[in-house]
Amino acid sequence: MSSSTPHEHVHQAPHGGRLVEVGEELAHLELLWDADKASLTVYVLDGECESPVRIGQTELRLGGKDWNGKLHAIANVLSDEKIGDTSQFGGSLPSLRGRSEWSGEIGSLNIGGRTFERLPVAYP
Repeated sequence: MSSSTPHEHVHQAPHGGRLVEVGEELAHLELLWDADKASLTVYVLDGECESPVRIGQTELRLGGKDWNGKLHAIANVLSDEKIGDTSQFGGSLPSLRGRSEWSGEIGSLNIGGRTFERLPVAYP
């Protein structure tokens, strides 16, 4: 017996954050936001959210209507990731301190040879 209900394709964020799709499932960004510390960590993941995707950028510039900032690439000795070859970015966005919701965009993101300009991001 076949079902007429379409199968819903759902991804799980491996670190418990908010997922942002990039390029029609080319990749995903997972956002982990700590409003009290005004700290944002971004993980770059594959299209299925199962594996990290290393990119060559050393920073991600973000901004919104009344805020801006940048996240720096994070090296990870355990995964042998280095600045300029990493899947993790982090930093502080002091102008968003205490906010549980925000929206903006990443100025430029290059994944798999494709560049995405003004990529919308929001939390949650």
